[in-house]
Amino acid sequence: LKKRSDDNVETAKKRYETYENSTKPLLEHYSKSGLLKNIGGENKIEEIAAKIAGFINLIQG
Repeated sequence: LKKRSDDNVETAKKRYETYENSTKPLLEHYSKSGLLKNIGGENKIEEIAAKIAGFINLIQG
């Protein structure tokens, strides 16, 4: 495991703050509008790719 120069408490706090202020509201917006799709990463790559392709096809019509 490599330790990065920015692996510290302050950086972690800043990243979490960015998530709370920027990322989380976007996720909530797209989730409420039905445009956010969650795909678990525990499946085989081929299965994940097929799910992604299926969602793209739905969006494109």
